[in-house]
Amino acid sequence: MTTRRPVVSIFAALAAVTALAGTAAPATAQMSGGFYRQAQRPEVYWQYSAYQFCHVQNPAQMNAYGGFAQVRVMQNPPLRGEFAGPCPWPDGFWRRSDRPEVYLIRRGRICHVINPTQMDAFGGFGRVRVVPPDSRVTVGLGRVVPCPWP
Repeated sequence: MTTRRPVVSIFAALAAVTALAGTAAPATAQMSGGFYRQAQRPEVYWQYSAYQFCHVQNPAQMNAYGGFAQVRVMQNPPLRGEFAGPCPWPDGFWRRSDRPEVYLIRRGRICHVINPTQMDAFGGFGRVRVVPPDSRVTVGLGRVVPCPWP
């Protein structure tokens, strides 16, 4: 098997898949082809459609998609189709630990929370999940726009 990049997230892949493939991605990873890792390699990939797979960005993303227990470790994972790059993050409020910006991902679209007052209107900063600095929160989701008021 050729060397592939790591895949860690189901929901992130969902958003990236929706944007990259132009089709609706499944609501959960359980509805997809599955998460795979080649034996002796740390990278995780998500086969999110019959024709595309993505790379889980990091352990935080895999945990956001339900955790490593669902990853199948195989000598030759049955990945097929086109590699779509890094998986998108799942629906929710996200912020990188090294940045103040908060993003809302919902149904394969992304917006930027414009200020603390708006975040309070969304239910407060307690809803925001903080992810590592290497996380590409906006990948595969199209143009980032300001969030509309709830």
